[in-house]
Amino acid sequence: MELKIYDNKEEVTDALAEFIIIDISIKLEKQNHYSFVLAGGNSPQLLYDKIAIKSKGKIDWSRVYFFWGDERFVSFSDERSNAKMAFYHLLNKIPIDKKHIFKVNTDIDIDDSVEEYSNTVKKFLEINGSFDFVLLGVGADGHTLSIFPNTDLIKDTSSFVSKSYNQDQNTFRITLMPKIINAASIISFLVTGSEKADVVKRIFTGNDNVNQIPAKLIKAENGELFWFLDKEAASLIKDDDLKVRQ
Repeated sequence: MELKIYDNKEEVTDALAEFIIIDISIKLEKQNHYSFVLAGGNSPQLLYDKIAIKSKGKIDWSRVYFFWGDERFVSFSDERSNAKMAFYHLLNKIPIDKKHIFKVNTDIDIDDSVEEYSNTVKKFLEINGSFDFVLLGVGADGHTLSIFPNTDLIKDTSSFVSKSYNQDQNTFRITLMPKIINAASIISFLVTGSEKADVVKRIFTGNDNVNQIPAKLIKAENGELFWFLDKEAASLIKDDDLKVRQ
């Protein structure tokens, strides 16, 4: 695990954008394609804008495959759609191969959608082994992906894809599960803002278990885990906390 702390949101998203672009460029020199699992919510929007700008002329985007870590079960036209956000801030701005975009199908029954997305992911990973890069965020309640505190999904160690329900937003979600996220070559959290400082501290201490903080389920089994934070999000972390987490 490696922790990277920057002065503000502008700087941390700049750094992570460069990090991702470099990783894609290096890996595409050695392999035919690159798989990128996108995060949703508000945090990655500026990051995606920066990737689109900074990557011009540097990446053959037609060789990049896109997946989503989770998706709210709403239509693509809904403002809450993670896919819509990613298209607006990134995918519509880069020269991609549309056949390489694997978004969650929210136009069918939710159980059918879980099965469809699970089969898509399984088929891809059977050929390619693991994802190259997974981008994650963390909620103030400690959730990551769509795995929320004190829910049955925390105990699920076998599923590739599952569904969950978020009471606060009255919304069903479909999510990739830690089983395949943890096998990725690189996993990176992006966390910014003072409202995340408390949960970040709790993640980096041993006082809360995975039921309370599902983000602690994420561990790089064979690859690397990075935390990109701004100073506000990292403001409550102490050196002793990091020793416990490592």
